[in-house]
Amino acid sequence: MCILDQSTTLMYDFHYNYIKKKYDEGEAKLLFTDADSLAYEIKTDDFYADIARDILEKFDTSEYPKDHPSGIKPGVNKKVRGSSKTKPRENRSKSL
Repeated sequence: MCILDQSTTLMYDFHYNYIKKKYDEGEAKLLFTDADSLAYEIKTDDFYADIARDILEKFDTSEYPKDHPSGIKPGVNKKVRGSSKTKPRENRSKSL
C-alpha cells in the first residue's frame, strides 16, 4: 500500500469512525477534501470540549500555544502518523 493509500484510509477512518459517530446528522458537514486534509463545518457549542477526551489518541496539537484558552494540551502527537491536526482558531484562514 502506497503512502497516498494509507493517508486516504486514515482520513476515511477519521471521517466515518470518529466525526460521523461523534456528531448527529447535520451537525458536521464535510466541506471539502484534499490529498491529506478534510475540512468541516461543525455546529457545536464548544468544539474543544468535544474533542478534549480524544486529544492523546486522535489529534496533533503541535501548533497550539501554551496559553490557548481551550485548555487543550499543546505539543501532543507532533508528526504522528494518523493524528489529525486541528488548528487553533487564531491560526485558521478567514474567508471573506
